[in-house]
Amino acid sequence: MNHARCCAIMQPTFFPWAGYFNLISQADDFVFLDNVQLEKQSWQTRNRVLAQGREQAIIAPIENRGLEQTIAETRLHDPRRHFAKLARQLAQSYARHPFGEALLGRLLPVLENPPEMLGEFNIELIQRLSGWLGLHPAFQRASRLDAPGTRSERLAAICRTLHCRCYLSPPGSRDYLMADGFPEFGAEFGNLELVFQNYHPAPYRQFGNCGPFVSHLCIIDVVANLGWEQAALYVRQSST
Repeated sequence: MNHARCCAIMQPTFFPWAGYFNLISQADDFVFLDNVQLEKQSWQTRNRVLAQGREQAIIAPIENRGLEQTIAETRLHDPRRHFAKLARQLAQSYARHPFGEALLGRLLPVLENPPEMLGEFNIELIQRLSGWLGLHPAFQRASRLDAPGTRSERLAAICRTLHCRCYLSPPGSRDYLMADGFPEFGAEFGNLELVFQNYHPAPYRQFGNCGPFVSHLCIIDVVANLGWEQAALYVRQSST
């Protein structure tokens, strides 16, 4: 990647996986796309942990107030009670791990007094986790930027607003970016350079798992098994 100021734009997901933080590690500006429509049964509200070698879901309790609500507009349902239950679940899953205490000592206090809104919770958690992993881009929220348009037009407008000449994208967005003609935007879209993330998470020893390695779990599984320092190196590996 060249030295042009680089922007990554992602929805604020619930307890993201290591690849999400790999994007953060490469971005000068990281923008939370919080003004898009909430998708039920998506990474916006759920993720996975490993408990005694088996995958378990962790879920953000939300109030459904219609199909048109954005992530930023979505309210959590009884967050204190539900996140207290989640704290117990995470403690049961990870307390005995090699770095379980180091993980839970930082994470559980965040769950004690959660905000009322889904977007606020996800963003606050991601920013805290990023800081603990030594990642410090300029965090932004799309809902606070004057960036009109839809799909690729909105992404390009955000990059222009932040004076970024490089857009770093996860590989899963390749098809729609190409369909929108993102690489050929030209002067109309600021001559943006499009770079795709190249991240391949390596297997690591998962405490209590006697079966095959389970990949793409939320970041706390990495931290519980490797510790904060090694997890910081893990999320930076295989960068573009």
